[in-house]
Amino acid sequence: MTSKLISSSATLLIFPELAQKVGLNAAIVLQQVHYWLNPKVNSNLIQGKYWVYNTYEQWQRQFSFWSLKTIRRIINELEEQELLISFIKRNPTPIKYYSINYEVLRSMGITPNHFTATRQATAGQSDQVNVSSTTCPAGQSDQEHLVKMTRIYNKDTKTTTKITNPPPPPPPSLAPTVASKLPEIKAGDKKQEDEEEDFQNIIQVWNEEIQSKLNRPKVSLDHTRRKKLGELLQNVFSNDVAQWNSYCKQIGNCRFLLGENSSGFKVTLGWALQPKNALKVLEGAIYDKPQPQSERRQYKEKSVPEFDEDIRQHCLENQYPDLWFEICKQLVRKISQPTFKSWFLEVTPAKLSDNQVVLQTVNSFRKEYIGSNFIPTLQEVLAAHFAKIREHHIEIEVREGG
Repeated sequence: MTSKLISSSATLLIFPELAQKVGLNAAIVLQQVHYWLNPKVNSNLIQGKYWVYNTYEQWQRQFSFWSLKTIRRIINELEEQELLISFIKRNPTPIKYYSINYEVLRSMGITPNHFTATRQATAGQSDQVNVSSTTCPAGQSDQEHLVKMTRIYNKDTKTTTKITNPPPPPPPSLAPTVASKLPEIKAGDKKQEDEEEDFQNIIQVWNEEIQSKLNRPKVSLDHTRRKKLGELLQNVFSNDVAQWNSYCKQIGNCRFLLGENSSGFKVTLGWALQPKNALKVLEGAIYDKPQPQSERRQYKEKSVPEFDEDIRQHCLENQYPDLWFEICKQLVRKISQPTFKSWFLEVTPAKLSDNQVVLQTVNSFRKEYIGSNFIPTLQEVLAAHFAKIREHHIEIEVREGG
């Protein structure tokens, strides 16, 4: 009986040696990007380098076994490691282009020979890409047509071919790398695996930033903590793990929360998981008393140009109008960088006009908080662009889909 998980439809290549070097997930993404950088299927040549452009949704069409969150995380990690390089270009809307930093790969002992960009048919026969039938106007081939290969590692030639008979098991030295990890990317398991991996990464940040400074044992998540953490991430951090990481760093840099206070209080994970306490930390309501100059440790905000550039990149990536970028810059001057990042970084400008401004946020909790605390400030900033705007013209909505 033939398994439903085995078919002749589009499949992705996995090269064991590459996976051993950079990790399985990174190897899958790098291989696919490398394929689309092949001049046979790509004409996006910019300053002597080939580039591929995709939204995260378009990448998910190729990596359908991963969630958008997982794809974002893998690409971000590759960019942080400088294995992937990228830039944003207006054409006229913002488009993000990617390429591989082969120099960094070579420094790791990886060469283009660890990849392949050709399509192969049955043993020993090559099936070249029909570029004329798949090329799109921008010169990048139709991304729906993936590399149609199954994988088998040949110990002597280190090549990949398509075969008609079931492949033999991989060599013993490679079996743990390929055979044990492949089940992790089955579509049916992706949600549970993503959540478990996210929670483990989140609690690791807490242990590194706080528990280590308190000289306490590492903590783990039980059912109650996991539930509270999930609610905090959704209602306060918009399911953005980067905001959680920043929150942990704020706590880890606060002497008061680490025990330097008259009561001897020291922060715990349970305390930090309460939304009201998180909001106090994010808004600066909990802070250290001034120290002597020689001992003073203060949180340094970014310079105005640096933070403006962060906002500009955020607006470009989300294709927000230039006017919203100008409004955000002025808003930061009124409410501070931490407050802006906590409440307005995820706000979407749904409508900007003389007699109505509609802003959308991710949930009702944020809608109510922004509506209760920031409408006068918003009206003051918006008045510089819309002379007739009044507070009752400003509407805060919950964005459809969160």
